[in-house]
Amino acid sequence: MISKLRRKMSFINDEDGFTLIELMIVIGILGVLIAIAVPKFSGMTDEAEDVAVQSDLRNIQTGMSMHFAENTTMTALSDITDYVDFNLSAYSLDSPPTTVGGYQVNVTGSSFILTPGGIGK
Repeated sequence: MISKLRRKMSFINDEDGFTLIELMIVIGILGVLIAIAVPKFSGMTDEAEDVAVQSDLRNIQTGMSMHFAENTTMTALSDITDYVDFNLSAYSLDSPPTTVGGYQVNVTGSSFILTPGGIGK
């Protein structure tokens, strides 16, 4: 009986684990992978914001076209509130247009030009 217990105890004590060097290598590899992945994902939010602004600008452009079709003049972005379904407070419009063939729209530090042909920066 005692010999069986000693065998079981010796089995428990013979377990091998990871060495400190192996653990440090794994942590180093994980650190490199994180250093590569984090900048890629942080750039995704900037790109998503740009795409959202461009989508809003397309909607503004459509609203402007609809407003021009009915009124032939445009003095402010508030003129198109009947044609768009989002808040226009983040956008500003030069009036009268200073750009040949289009309007310059400013939003959060960026400037875009809306023309009948599309959106320019």
